[in-house]
Amino acid sequence: MSKTVSPTSSVRAILASALLCLASYPILASAQQQEAASRASADDASSQATVPEVEDVEAAFAEARALLATGADSAQWAEGVEKLRIAADGGVVSAMLQLGDALVEGRFGLEAEPEAAVPYYQLAADAGEVNGLLRLGNLYRDGAAGLEPDGSAASRFYEEAIAADNNAARRYLGTLLLEGRLIDADPDRGVALYQEAIAQGDASAAIGLANIYRDGTGIAPDPSRAVALLEPLAEAGNTSALNALGDIYRAGGQGLTADPEKARDYFALAADLDNSTAARKLADMMIRGEGGSADFAGGVALLSERAEAGDDAVLLPLGDYYADTALAESDAGMAAEFYERAAAAGNVTALLRLGALYRDGGPGLAADGARARAYFEEAIDQGNNAGRRALAEMLLSGTAIEADPAAGEALYRAAIAEGDNASVLQLAEAYRTGLGVAADGAMAAAVLEPLAASDNVSALNALGDLYRTGAPGLPADPDAAKANFAQAQQLGNSTAARKIADMIIRGEGAEPDFEGGLSILRSLGGEGNPSIALAIGDYYADASLGNVDADQAVANYRQAASDGSVAGLLRLADLYRTGTEGLPPNGELAVAALQEASDAGNNVARRTLAGMLVAGDLGQKDVDRGLALLDAAMGEGDRQAALLLGEFRSNGRYMPADYDEAMRAFDAAIAAGHPSAEVSKALALTSGPLAREYKAEGVELLKAAVAREVPTARLALAQAQLAGRVDGDGLADAMATLGPAIEADDSAAIRFLIGFYRDGQRNVARPDLAAARQLVEQKAGVLGAPRVALENMLILAKEPGSSGRLGAFDAYFQVLEPQTRSSAVILIHAANLNAYVYLLQRGLAEKGLYDGVPNGQLGRTTINAVAAFCSSAGIRSVCDRGPLTPQAARAIANALFVNQ
Repeated sequence: MSKTVSPTSSVRAILASALLCLASYPILASAQQQEAASRASADDASSQATVPEVEDVEAAFAEARALLATGADSAQWAEGVEKLRIAADGGVVSAMLQLGDALVEGRFGLEAEPEAAVPYYQLAADAGEVNGLLRLGNLYRDGAAGLEPDGSAASRFYEEAIAADNNAARRYLGTLLLEGRLIDADPDRGVALYQEAIAQGDASAAIGLANIYRDGTGIAPDPSRAVALLEPLAEAGNTSALNALGDIYRAGGQGLTADPEKARDYFALAADLDNSTAARKLADMMIRGEGGSADFAGGVALLSERAEAGDDAVLLPLGDYYADTALAESDAGMAAEFYERAAAAGNVTALLRLGALYRDGGPGLAADGARARAYFEEAIDQGNNAGRRALAEMLLSGTAIEADPAAGEALYRAAIAEGDNASVLQLAEAYRTGLGVAADGAMAAAVLEPLAASDNVSALNALGDLYRTGAPGLPADPDAAKANFAQAQQLGNSTAARKIADMIIRGEGAEPDFEGGLSILRSLGGEGNPSIALAIGDYYADASLGNVDADQAVANYRQAASDGSVAGLLRLADLYRTGTEGLPPNGELAVAALQEASDAGNNVARRTLAGMLVAGDLGQKDVDRGLALLDAAMGEGDRQAALLLGEFRSNGRYMPADYDEAMRAFDAAIAAGHPSAEVSKALALTSGPLAREYKAEGVELLKAAVAREVPTARLALAQAQLAGRVDGDGLADAMATLGPAIEADDSAAIRFLIGFYRDGQRNVARPDLAAARQLVEQKAGVLGAPRVALENMLILAKEPGSSGRLGAFDAYFQVLEPQTRSSAVILIHAANLNAYVYLLQRGLAEKGLYDGVPNGQLGRTTINAVAAFCSSAGIRSVCDRGPLTPQAARAIANALFVNQ
């Protein structure tokens, strides 16, 4: 029988007291609640006359549970809720908790009213039910609709539960004290609370504290202590502990070297105990070749066995593996089968996966926009806002279906009305970039501002970025940008703090303050945080900032490396390779840094070092050593190393081409799932020294890849046809090859064809600027506003008389993404020198270095302004070659248009 408090006037008095005392908590009693309290505290004799007997309220609770069982209709829900109220008011503690839960979650046809749940939880707590205290603590910790998080209130309830010797409360309060998010941090007491629970045999506390040591929540990370906490539980067969140990050894951490083999062993032990999570992790490691050789078939078999035994949770990951084009066994058709089974089992995420699969197509599955839309709409019918976002993006961009921007925006707005923050960010981005709608910075800001006003750090950062760069209809406003970043920083967001530091260092909205910006970064740093040391090193190494200090750059990169970041060694190697002011290039030191990173198992370092040694950069030639490094990385499953090895072995630049060795490497890259390896293998045989003997084989490989719809294969075949490496009518055949890719909105193929129309090709076709413009217009939704602007700039640069329309270049330039502006200027330099000079003049004017009229003419005023800028940016030696030389143009563009 359920625990029942005697349903007398004392129970009503407790309810009345709970209602009237709400003001002492972070919510106020409503007028209706006060009225209910007054009614409940009425004449005792009168109330006793209507109090049901214990047997009656127990019966009411039993009826409520039956009526509210899964599958009940709305009428049964209404009756069940009424019975639940009778039972709760009659003193059935379980009914109090269940009714409170229903009010918090909005279940059984009730509106979500967390405030209305508080008195029921309090009533249960006053009746001695510790779960009432835990529910109250969790409610105030997490917040809910109409109820803001309140760490102080949550702590009070947890303290009461701890006084009743409840270990869950110890864990919950311990976490709050360690996080220091809602209450003042007290890591020592937080750890002590966990240890108290562990001393009483609470396995969840041991696992929780282990996770805290693993992640460094409020304390320094210490994976070794985490392992010590978990091992006794693992030996006793605790699957949560086995999983946690597997996670730790898979990732490694400060003071603990990753051990993928041991991780697999722990996951295998948990999987043998029928733990689905461990089986999925073990399968993932098998498929990806972590801790042993890659075994796609074995991993899939492990999951398939569980699926056949009724474990529906493995169906989605099975689909994901077959959908992953990075894996050689990728098969979109098989992926769709598993996603269909998962969807039939009620997994709405599977509907989203199916929608994406049919939207994009893949190996073994043609794109089908109508089916994609149907799957997304099915997810939407289940109230899924991710489905709304996915379909909205299709409708805005016209991807795979006819564009309907109004319908797309309506879907975003519907999701926003339901509180979907991701839709706010995506709709704002659409307005910023002009995806399917006219680019409109003011509209983007209007979409973001309500969410930013609620202290959402993602919205604050997005709004800050918008004001930092500006957008059509919204001028750049550095002060507004900093204000938004500052608000996000106050909420604990370090990304925003780093953006403020960057603006201060670069002098955006004020005079540059290099040391002031670095002081902000240093305040974010600390032991074990290498990202700050990396950032500081980058600033000291950046010649464009005029504060180069090679010694400081080296010291900070070394600090990052000592804090466990191999990126510090990679940055150090780059610095030694390129050199900077006060530090000439040094091949020996670069090789030493890369070797140190390679010895730590970093394959990026192995590839970079191999490239240096094979090419002989900075006098460090050692072809055999370079090839051995690539072989070692390839042996560990590094697909990029395998591809690079294949290219070295086939192109004949640094050693005689070797068909067998090249094919071995390319085949390894294909087996490891490199998305372009199959096409690269074919191209190695259709051009270069191997083509003399193997061109026909390469062409057949390309055609086979096209037939299987391998990404980029159509474009590669068309390029080979245009180059005359394939028998037939080169131009006509290439257009026929490209046609399906263009129709399928393949952005790479579209960009290539625009460039082909714009520039023509010697002995093949003359430029056709009208065709280029028409294709840009037709595919604007696919390309997006920034790319459309770039393509139109490049077309304009080719038009006769374009030097007389320089203002048009600037209009296009303002639409570009800030991070692409320097590369756009470099492209314009190659196409139209007057337009290049005009853009330089505009950029120099924004820096306060040019006060003449922007006219595209390289006069004395412009030359002086360029010289002044080059001196301040530390690139004078390159600029002295002449501002119109390609080397100077690249250096000036990269320095002048950073973050503009």
